[in-house]
Amino acid sequence: PVERLLEGVRRVNAGERDVTVPVGVHDEVGRLSEGFNAMTASLQDAEEELRAYATDLEVRVAARTEELRASKAEVEAQALRLEELDRLKTRLFANLSHEFRTPLTILLGPIEDALASDTPMPEPLAGQLPSMQQSARRLLNLINQLLDLAKLEAGALDLNSEETDVVALARGVAATFAG
Repeated sequence: PVERLLEGVRRVNAGERDVTVPVGVHDEVGRLSEGFNAMTASLQDAEEELRAYATDLEVRVAARTEELRASKAEVEAQALRLEELDRLKTRLFANLSHEFRTPLTILLGPIEDALASDTPMPEPLAGQLPSMQQSARRLLNLINQLLDLAKLEAGALDLNSEETDVVALARGVAATFAG
């Protein structure tokens, strides 16, 4: 069609009048129109597919969001239960420690009095009293550590630092188990 139009322009420029150029505009416009309509239909189909996909994604995102909310609520509930169990455990250790500490202190008093006394004692008892005192003090120390742990977890423990002879500490611990 373009070549036919150019031929008609040349003829007009050459001086001809009433030049008719059969370009088949209707055929060309028809083909362009059909192509345009086909592209428009294709775009509409693609748009519908995209809308359906977007709707599907929104549904899946909403479902996953709800799953995450439920999971978060479950985790938070478990965390609260764990905190409560931890508080109960700490309270139990503190109560047990106090219950052990009182009778142990009552036992330790007479042992220390007997060791400090000048009164003669039967030999088996006199030989066992230092070991009894050491074991009772060690047990009392362990109970005090449990109480300190309860205070630490409650946030009520103050730090008391002191220099210690590590070798002597290790020997003391080893001597406890030496028998």
